[in-house]
Amino acid sequence: MFKRTAILMLFCAPSLLPGLLLAGETDSSLVATSRFDDMWRAYSTSGKINIELREIRVETPGPNGKPMPERILVIFEPRSGAFSWCPFGEDSLATDASNQTKAFENKRAVFLKGDSLVVFMGGISPKLYVRDFRGHARDMNDAEAQALRAATEFQNPPSRSEEAQLWHIVPLPSLGRAFVTAPMSAVGGPDPNVTDVGWDGQNWIVTLQGRWTEQIILDPNYNVVSMQKVE
Repeated sequence: MFKRTAILMLFCAPSLLPGLLLAGETDSSLVATSRFDDMWRAYSTSGKINIELREIRVETPGPNGKPMPERILVIFEPRSGAFSWCPFGEDSLATDASNQTKAFENKRAVFLKGDSLVVFMGGISPKLYVRDFRGHARDMNDAEAQALRAATEFQNPPSRSEEAQLWHIVPLPSLGRAFVTAPMSAVGGPDPNVTDVGWDGQNWIVTLQGRWTEQIILDPNYNVVSMQKVE
């Protein structure tokens, strides 16, 4: 939909990645193995705006000392300095350094509201995941440093209580399994896509695409107000 900018992809030793360890720090439980940088567009009350994306592949110590892979997606809006971050687990055999970036661009949406970058993501139940994080950084490197420092406080993968700290989980039971799975199918379909997000000054308007299109109205605390199938 939008023209992609040139992509910078780095594979280097952790000591060469700026922002992994801040001045005065001597240790980190997250070891970065690569970065993938891109540009995208976010929604805002004044229209679409440019945002920077950085997908960081990291390893954290697991059981018996075996490294556990994880992805950290950092989102930065350069004009305001607002940033957010989201952790995602991954298969240790995954090789695509842009896996979560592609998922973000194709299936998710972000909205700059005040000082918050609010991320909306669909889940297969079906449900909505909303990440409302208010962070401020000087630049993307500073946002990365803050995100990695915060991510060390969570388990890999996050526990249920930690997941509740990271995301507002919005169940959508009235949509039913048919929203994501074809009739008589024994295999679940893909996660639904968030195709549009708006803020009307009182409520969120989220468009969710599964086997059909549903418009979902959420209050400021991300509780469902109403839902309507879009013909």
